[in-house]
Amino acid sequence: MRGTDFVLALACLLSAATALLLNGPAPQVAGQRAGRVVMMGKKAKGSKMVTVVLEADVDELGEKGDLVQVKPAYAENVIVSKGLGQVASQEMIDRIAAEMAAAKAAKSAAKKKATDTAAELQRVFGKGLVTEVQVGAAGEVDDPSLNVEWIASQIKERASVTVDPSIIMLPEVKELGSVIATVNLHEDVTASIKVVVEKSKITFV
Repeated sequence: MRGTDFVLALACLLSAATALLLNGPAPQVAGQRAGRVVMMGKKAKGSKMVTVVLEADVDELGEKGDLVQVKPAYAENVIVSKGLGQVASQEMIDRIAAEMAAAKAAKSAAKKKATDTAAELQRVFGKGLVTEVQVGAAGEVDDPSLNVEWIASQIKERASVTVDPSIIMLPEVKELGSVIATVNLHEDVTASIKVVVEKSKITFV
């Protein structure tokens, strides 16, 4: 074989080997990429959440009326199947969101009103609410009219604020001196009125 023919033959062999190396692994690489895409697709599908509205309290999840997000399988096999709630439609989500916003606004308004009322009671009764009572021979006080209804009437008369007597706490008055009446205007707001009990200057014989 001449030198030129040998070189040509060697070149052909090298070309074939190169083609084999380049083309052989290609299907495996394509398969690996396809597998990762499928895995990513499954992962994304598995992580999808659905919104449900609870119709009962569920431990470590929420209370009745709450909107919570759970996995589809949990929603179907636990929440819905056990009657604990239902998958929320967009209409339900919007309605509940509106109701929650309205409730939050109402709660905020109620607290502000209570705070304003407490400030007004402090302004009117800051120096105390003085009342005179009859006392017994030993100086004891026994006046049944000194009660929460009377406190409520004084608040209405002097501060132009109407409160239910049931929200007022007044210790039993058995002697002259002072006691603190507590007006529970809101779960977070109270007003304290110092009631000063003095001996009446009028004595009934």
